[in-house]
Amino acid sequence: MYQSAMMMRFVRKLASLRLTLLAMLGLVMAIFIAYFNARVSYVWIAVPLGVMAVNLAAALATNPRLRSEPALVGFHLALVVLCVLGALDALTRFQGRVELVNGQMLHTGQVQVITEGLWHRSQLDGLMLKQGTIKVEYAPGMIRQQTRSAVYYTEGTEEKRVVLSETRPLILQGYRFAPTPNKGYAMVLSWRDANGKVAQGAIHFPSYPAHEWRQQQAWQTPAGQRVSLELKPPERPPTDSPWVLKAEGAPVKAFLMMEGDTVELEPGYWHEMQNGALRLDDVRLWMGYSIDYQPAIQWLFAVSLIGIAALAAYFYRRLWRPSMRARRVVQQRSDSDVVARI
Repeated sequence: MYQSAMMMRFVRKLASLRLTLLAMLGLVMAIFIAYFNARVSYVWIAVPLGVMAVNLAAALATNPRLRSEPALVGFHLALVVLCVLGALDALTRFQGRVELVNGQMLHTGQVQVITEGLWHRSQLDGLMLKQGTIKVEYAPGMIRQQTRSAVYYTEGTEEKRVVLSETRPLILQGYRFAPTPNKGYAMVLSWRDANGKVAQGAIHFPSYPAHEWRQQQAWQTPAGQRVSLELKPPERPPTDSPWVLKAEGAPVKAFLMMEGDTVELEPGYWHEMQNGALRLDDVRLWMGYSIDYQPAIQWLFAVSLIGIAALAAYFYRRLWRPSMRARRVVQQRSDSDVVARI
């Protein structure tokens, strides 16, 4: 009996409204700090959500008023589950971004991590995703319209192709890939070291045409020499007519600047440099993607609908049904010719 009483007293303390207020304030502060400070992990949001789930569950166990009606019980149970799912979402979610050049495969090392939950286990290595052709349509006045970014992915043993846009993302193993407004040109370069070993890579230039006036990029060669690379489009994008950004319209002039000298890079030709040689292979487009992984988001939506339905049923019973019962009583009295006399 004593242990049972002590346990009940402890559960009542967990159901305290003071704890509810502290948990809500902690949740608001955690969301505010995580939103404005990218270095703060969303994991901190899971702590007040977990406290709120325990607080609500304890309140349901100790407060008879919360269990007075099935709809009210359903609403508070939905709140408990929402808090638990919110904590799990903060612990397992992933947010990142990546830039892929036409013809390039996705690699984990390219992904810039924005947010990663403590319990997230990356599966990006297992995704066979390859960037295809990129086309972005513009209306007069340089107003961006439709983005069409083709990607190839492997499902089982079959390779599939899909064209992504702002309203059509791709979901692979729970990861949501959505094109962003960031896109531009990239130099595909080959580097040959002093031993004759050749390696290929891509240098991404600032987003185009948003930064068409500064298509320059600093680069350090594998041998340690610092140089500058520049692209010069043949002409500026038109502002008074529709225009399409595509690989066929890539700049044909590429320049290498080192030690005060400027050299025009021609595709297929090696240029001798310090402890190596550089070759321009191609000029292509790159597309930026946002990557989101939130496995609990669908459950959050479903439980939210259940909670709203339970709350609607509760108010229907409390507010609308009494007036209906009152009208039926008045109707019965009228049918029986019962007249109240004052």
